Amino acid sequence: TGMNPEFKAHAFPEDHFENWGWETGDNHSFTIGADSVAINIDYVPSIVPKLEPLESDLDILFCVNVSNAKNRFDGSIVDPATITHVGLKGQNSVLGAWAGDWSLADTANALLLMLNDSGKNGDKVAGDNIWSRIVTFPAGNAGGPSLYKYSVYYPGGESYENFDNEMLPGKDHYVFIKIGGVTELNDLFGVPSVDGVPAVSIEENTEISIPKTMKLHQNYPNPFNPTTVISYDLPKTQLVQINIYNMLGRKIVNLVNDVQSPGKYNINFDGSGLSSGIYFCQIQTDGFQQTRKMLLVK
Repeated sequence: TGMNPEFKAHAFPEDHFENWGWETGDNHSFTIGADSVAINIDYVPSIVPKLEPLESDLDILFCVNVSNAKNRFDGSIVDPATITHVGLKGQNSVLGAWAGDWSLADTANALLLMLNDSGKNGDKVAGDNIWSRIVTFPAGNAGGPSLYKYSVYYPGGESYENFDNEMLPGKDHYVFIKIGGVTELNDLFGVPSVDGVPAVSIEENTEISIPKTMKLHQNYPNPFNPTTVISYDLPKTQLVQINIYNMLGRKIVNLVNDVQSPGKYNINFDGSGLSSGIYFCQIQTDGFQQTRKMLLVK
């Protein structure tokens, strides 16, 4: 009793649904009570069927206001005057299909799209801290729902783990790509949105605090190919070990083995050298252990 199992729905056949048939967002959970015989869980899974490909080219103007940008790794304020580049990456193939590592090198093969604040390519006013770009989704593109994020590049930003610095995994911008749908997105950096409209209040999103409990979050995306982000919360300074295991329980790699301060952490895991299958990510600290299942699909 008192356990809190987590779960997600998975639809088949996978190629008929977005995100390989898996739900998007965080896992669901429920509490096992005393003398429980049957548990009815009333919820609607967030699974979206694939639509017909786009019949014609579709232009969408992506705009993001970076005036109040914060680096999600530690909540530090980013001076907009120091920002040299703003990048865009997302789930749709035109947005890079989440591939790459958020470095500027990703622009070489269109895995990262660069926005501008110079009054060109859809940007309405130069120098107003609203960076923009018109993105064309060609006829035949899968379209449908797509997650995406921005990133800001500035002096000192390279000292963090990477430039995936807008929001934690599981918090994204969302756009439904379809003919006759939204054609302009007006986002705020760090605030999740749906079709350019904030999905949470700005006040709710701006507070950064020390986690109250220890937790290993579900990696995102999951399933993944070949990279995914592993996030975890530390309420106090402690020795942290994070390992990846295969189905046989053999340790594949040690990701973390260090004393870390309280805060929210994110690490990238690259499964390029591994075969498709189920793997397990396990975190261990003094008196705490938690494991998450990861699915690598190539």
